[in-house]
Amino acid sequence: MTDVFDALVGQESAVAAMRQYVKSPVHAYLISGPVGSSLHDTSLAFAAALQCPENGCGHCDICRLVLSESDADVYVAERAGLSWRIDELREADRVSRRRPLGSGYQIVIIDDVELTTTGASPSAPALLKSLEETPTRTIFLLTAEDVPPALDTIASRCVELKLKGLSEEAIAEVLIREGATALAARAAASAANGNLRRARILGRDDELAQRIAQWRSVPERLNGTP
Repeated sequence: MTDVFDALVGQESAVAAMRQYVKSPVHAYLISGPVGSSLHDTSLAFAAALQCPENGCGHCDICRLVLSESDADVYVAERAGLSWRIDELREADRVSRRRPLGSGYQIVIIDDVELTTTGASPSAPALLKSLEETPTRTIFLLTAEDVPPALDTIASRCVELKLKGLSEEAIAEVLIREGATALAARAAASAANGNLRRARILGRDDELAQRIAQWRSVPERLNGTP
């Protein structure tokens, strides 16, 4: 891996933007993209670049810790239910006010922020309060598959980064880099319908390519008999 962004195949525009943003970051970024477009991977890569003295070299201990979600100054918020609860976002806010242990930033990653606008008690106001009162050395990295109108106020407090849907070729390239055979990678990418997360699961199925070939051969084997 040449740097932390190298794994983000097919996202050249977003990667170019992030390379510039790490040099002079602001307090919050909203990363959006379709299902399976590596939103969480992107936020981790961005966090590593923000923490790394060399803007994401991919080889230092800091980069490795962030990418493995082991850096004490990078907090990945967890959601227990189908939507974000106010107390979960208050915990993220509490963490955001800690002084970083290292020389970098206190980074808070919150995935699926569109789910702050759903549920019986929408929690978006709690997140908005955090974004409006962010400490100097804290950066929020938010992700969303969709940015509905109800999220406009939060989006207005962030710099937006948009990811593209991944092609079969891009997904296959990622899987091959991660150790899959070319045959398994192509089969998984074809069956995943643009979803990298699904492709990674399918890529561990050694018999997937064989089953796909059998299914596609069915029309050729039909001869009109039972």
